[in-house]
Amino acid sequence: MGITAEALDMLIRCHTYHERVPEWGERAWIARGEDADVIYWDTGNSWCDILHVIPKVDNSDQWLKWFFQEVTTFDEGDDEWWEKNW
Repeated sequence: MGITAEALDMLIRCHTYHERVPEWGERAWIARGEDADVIYWDTGNSWCDILHVIPKVDNSDQWLKWFFQEVTTFDEGDDEWWEKNW
């Protein structure tokens, strides 16, 4: 399930630099957001594959459904998607 790191930051409301997570592998990183922490695999050119999501919100089941729906419908070139989510 691929998404850009920029879009991931926006979805989880991450405002900090991502950190390496060497115990997950040499290309694994964690993005720490206000709504969730996401461990992902760096696939190159700012794209990543999500490995693990740790929600931080009250209604985590509902939020996870929303999050994965957004990730699966993500289109880098879709201006409407960016306007709706940014």
